[in-house]
Amino acid sequence: MRIGTLGAGQIATAVARHALRHGHDVVLSNSRGPRALAELALELGAKAGTREEAAAGDLVLLAVPWPEIPTPSGAWDRSTAASSWTPQTSSRRPDRNRASRTSAT
Repeated sequence: MRIGTLGAGQIATAVARHALRHGHDVVLSNSRGPRALAELALELGAKAGTREEAAAGDLVLLAVPWPEIPTPSGAWDRSTAASSWTPQTSSRRPDRNRASRTSAT
């Protein structure tokens, strides 16, 4: 199976490592383009590709914060999205405070 990742952070990298270990082909992508991922792709044994190449996979992992996702187009008609990202858990928020979070937030 060919798996594409839109995003190449910790979650996408972990999924890519697992998929590659099990014989799948992986195309990593991010907003900065394939050159920015060349070293990581080489380390993993994956391919660094464009977002379009990754989105053409049999399975596509959307691994970016929700605010960075553009308005869906027809390409996502058959997709299901699941995410653990919330503004409260985003490391990009300067007001993040782990001590005050609960599973209900």
